[in-house]
Amino acid sequence: MQIDLYLDMTCPWCYIGFKRLQNVFNDYSEHPFELKIIGYQLNDTIPLEGIYYSDLYSSMITDPEKRKSSIAKITEIGRSLQIDFRYDLKLINCHTLYAHRLLKRSPQEKKIMLLEAIFKGIFTEGKNLSDINTLMAISEICGIASRAEIESFLRSNEMSVEVQNDFKLSESSPIITIPYVVVDNTYSIQAVHLPEVLSSCIRNLL
Repeated sequence: MQIDLYLDMTCPWCYIGFKRLQNVFNDYSEHPFELKIIGYQLNDTIPLEGIYYSDLYSSMITDPEKRKSSIAKITEIGRSLQIDFRYDLKLINCHTLYAHRLLKRSPQEKKIMLLEAIFKGIFTEGKNLSDINTLMAISEICGIASRAEIESFLRSNEMSVEVQNDFKLSESSPIITIPYVVVDNTYSIQAVHLPEVLSSCIRNLL
């Protein structure tokens, strides 16, 4: 069964949806799933040095109490999924083109590990994932390739066309909010906030 997952690494709800999706996979561990990750870019105008999430949220949610409540909700849900959202740090909302290219290049069996490391780097460790050196270090830890190979790859244009094609596919899809999931080309789910919805779709196809 194929699961198409549209996401951007700078989206905290995508991290939550990704973890919830993994939990659903564990619930149906006797059935093979093929996870296809399709890149979505929330903001292609972010500079490579990134912007702080605190500044981003201040511009998006002007009411301080609502902003505090929103962050608290994300943090609480994350904690239930063993995600440590560290909004007390200067978390960086970064340009994700490099990270999407790296994920596209990585072997299928390494994609989940790499995506987890990228999400953790952004939301727990406060790393700038548009920094080539940071991505080189993460790739080496995940066993994707050597630092030299990843540096050569990221400084080239390799996989740029494939990732841009993902972005175009995302733009042409009926996506209202991410994460967006398509189950076996049959069911589409606008957000994986309710894992029982995804479970129900999978059960109907088994």
